Amino acid sequence: MSAFGATVSGIVRHDRNHDGWPSQSDPGIPNMLVSDGFNFAVTDENGRYSLPLHEKAQTIYVQRTEQYTADITRFWHRVTPGRQTYDFLLEDVRPVTGDTLSMVIVGDAETHDLRYMETIRTYLANHPETNLFINAGDISAGSPAGMETHRDFVNAATLGMPVVYACGNHDEDFRGRGFYGATDPFLAIFGPWWQSFELGGYLFVVVPIYNSWGAPLLYDMLDCGDWLKALCKRFPNKKKILVGHDLPDLVGYKMASHSGDVMLDDEKFVCAIYGHKHMNIVKKYPSGRKSFCVAAPNKGGAGCFAPSFRVLRINRKTDQPESKLFYTNIKEHLALVTPQNGMSLQKTITADAYDSGDEIVAVTANHDGQSVELSHVDSSAWRGEANWKLADASRLTLSARTKSGKEFSREFNIASQNGNRLGWLAQLPADIAMCDLQLVKGLLIVGVCDDTSAENGGFYALSPATGEIVWSYTTGYGIRNNFATDGDRIYAIDTRANIHAVDAATGKRVWLNPSDPSIVSPSASGIVCHDGIVAGGYGRHLRGIRAADGETLWRNTSWQVEERTPADDKLAVADGSVFVISRLNGLYRHDLKTGNVIWQHKVLFANATALPDGDSIWLIPNNYHLFRLDAATGKLLKDIPCTCYGAVAPPVKLPNGLLLIASANKGLGTIDTATMKEAWRFMPKASITPTSDYATGNPPSVTATPLIDGAYLWVAANDGILYKLDPQNGHVIDSHVIGMPVLNRPCADAKRLYVSDCFGRIMAIEK
Repeated sequence: MSAFGATVSGIVRHDRNHDGWPSQSDPGIPNMLVSDGFNFAVTDENGRYSLPLHEKAQTIYVQRTEQYTADITRFWHRVTPGRQTYDFLLEDVRPVTGDTLSMVIVGDAETHDLRYMETIRTYLANHPETNLFINAGDISAGSPAGMETHRDFVNAATLGMPVVYACGNHDEDFRGRGFYGATDPFLAIFGPWWQSFELGGYLFVVVPIYNSWGAPLLYDMLDCGDWLKALCKRFPNKKKILVGHDLPDLVGYKMASHSGDVMLDDEKFVCAIYGHKHMNIVKKYPSGRKSFCVAAPNKGGAGCFAPSFRVLRINRKTDQPESKLFYTNIKEHLALVTPQNGMSLQKTITADAYDSGDEIVAVTANHDGQSVELSHVDSSAWRGEANWKLADASRLTLSARTKSGKEFSREFNIASQNGNRLGWLAQLPADIAMCDLQLVKGLLIVGVCDDTSAENGGFYALSPATGEIVWSYTTGYGIRNNFATDGDRIYAIDTRANIHAVDAATGKRVWLNPSDPSIVSPSASGIVCHDGIVAGGYGRHLRGIRAADGETLWRNTSWQVEERTPADDKLAVADGSVFVISRLNGLYRHDLKTGNVIWQHKVLFANATALPDGDSIWLIPNNYHLFRLDAATGKLLKDIPCTCYGAVAPPVKLPNGLLLIASANKGLGTIDTATMKEAWRFMPKASITPTSDYATGNPPSVTATPLIDGAYLWVAANDGILYKLDPQNGHVIDSHVIGMPVLNRPCADAKRLYVSDCFGRIMAIEK
């Protein structure tokens, strides 16, 4: 029996006069479901209910319906000792009309600073058809003030639509900090750990963080499973949507209870929405159901994700979800890609135009009083043709208009001068992340990701001479990081840790080594091939595979973590070993043939791939440090202070002995390995958007690994520009506008340099 009394009761009223005050003139609402998270009651014809209170109950909530709703603080009560009456006052719902249920989703903001919501509010103003706003947890990183700020300013009253919050690990991990103490931060501010509501023909099920990731959970997830099982029994034919923080990645398609698992497919769940990973990852299940993860809206994410929010639209007739991603950190961006100084394709006007949350609807190019309307190609890309004769010093103006009616423009100077020329430009129908470009079998191989729907990710093979697509291979997920090749085959790991072998000449699959889709966390790491062994994966899914036939030779059993993959671990091979980073455990040296761990160097939050260098290993362990480790033992030999923050590209050693260190905040620097002092530093322009883990604002960033090509160094930056540097001093020799951030290393042959931006544009620059 509950310490607060065996039974509580109350009335659920309809605020018919819209005064926000319960009165006798507000009628009771029949058939409303009331729950304490354990037991259920239904209101009678007068809106009254009587609910047996469970001994563990901490809140009581009323399930909002297609007709009646309440804001985030009004649909629940905290259970109070001695109190036995709990009334509710509900408002009319803005009905969902048409065939689409539209949601805007954020997660992992971890802040009290609501400036990230400005972009989202702009989007919502431009899209009044949006039905629901979801915050998928990690609201404020252990700050009661941040949670209160969200409660007070991001709610139905301010956004004009229902708002729901899920509990993330940071939202229940207070450990005694703040006004609310150790036991009830989320509970006191946002209410029930788990709850449900109806909207657009669907029953939404909201659950809290499944794994504590450090702090003890303040609830029992088996109790949550019991509640879910009982809720599903009450709504056996209702289509359902799961909202949580980490549950889809940890338990997949089921949820445990005290009396057996709740199978989500059997209970008509059409999709799931979650956060926690700081990644825009889509997970698929054998049934066809998908789970949609969202990256952080106010900082770069693991795997080099830009700040973003997700729009999810569900077709109410077919239950099929359609997703779209919006970057939140780009304001009034215009870039002229062609024509450029000294480049060909002078008649083709190619531009990038982007404004976060306020879609671009028109782009115009103007030269000498003549205007050309450009056509939208894809993502940020616009293109048109103009028969302009550009003089030695020409000016061209790009103008853009947004959906809200905002207009902005930028003027560009074009000089006819000798230099590299643009050979061709191609636009692929998918984004490109950290997968370095490579030439294999006379083809340019491009790995692409599909973080919107997990349908079109994979490989495109392009003709180096023309940019035409020769073949394509889709993985069903995306390729975010490096692939390996033995010259005949391409070996790659997708974002769900399935490992593929593809014939490089034809794009035909040779073999597939699958992961376990029910438990695997997202993978952004790369893959290696050496001595006939392919190695890739993360945590329990790190494995060695025989390259010839795809047979698994070994599987990692030494570190079984299911935390997200490091931001950029391409894996490294040397001396019969593979070097792998665990974000929470440091650097591991595994025997490539057996998978046995030779040594571990324990350090938190390493991201960039280690660099084997003779008897040493160079490792960027975290911010502001560079480690030199003993290759034989993993012991620390030297800790070199660095001014860099958020390094994700691996260190690169130049022929002159300098070590390149790319960073999220200070461009590209060099360490003289003889003196351990900085030799020179190259600073690009401000980034268009940050992509390094937890980077904010628009710092001068280099995310891509630099390319050494003969006597020159090519550096692609987050300002959307490719720079040609002198490796002796870092001086800029030449530069080319790519348009959007470049996250991967370019490649080169004797005739051309090949480079791609994060939105799928490929450019060939003639040498």
